[in-house]
Amino acid sequence: MLPDMNRSRHPRAAAGMTLVEVTMVLLVLAIAAAMVAPLMGSTAASQLRSAAAMLVADLDAARLQSLTRGHDRYVVVFDMDANGYHLARASDPAKAVTHPVDAGPYVVRFGHGRAATLADVQITDVQSPAGDDAIAFGAFGQLTSDTPAIITLTADGGSLTITLDAVTGEATISDL
Repeated sequence: MLPDMNRSRHPRAAAGMTLVEVTMVLLVLAIAAAMVAPLMGSTAASQLRSAAAMLVADLDAARLQSLTRGHDRYVVVFDMDANGYHLARASDPAKAVTHPVDAGPYVVRFGHGRAATLADVQITDVQSPAGDDAIAFGAFGQLTSDTPAIITLTADGGSLTITLDAVTGEATISDL
């Protein structure tokens, strides 16, 4: 005779969840809520942090390219009207270099392309050592002046600054 597959070995198993199981489910939900809650904070603050991280990565790319291409170093040229910047060679700062990943021009516009999710971010100030809207790197990765460069980003009343050390060319991001 075959066993009845519909009948449970434990009659209580079909009755519902135990107190321990309910407690565990509630604990898992509480942990998930605690992890998600910070993500639901200020969109502007997260956009500012993301924009700053992207800009610092691009500044580092230009700095590292200047280290390897001493004969034609890189500059980062800011376009305040278009709310963006591009990487170029010092010999032709008006023309963006080719982006190594997508093979298009290395141009970033907040609110467009790879920075489409950063539409609330504005570049509000660029203090370049040369006094223009470009930051140039030397053959050793340093800025081409003894003065640090400072870039200010804002979004919905919040702001942060990115400061490039004149000697090393390394960037630091301020707190919000």
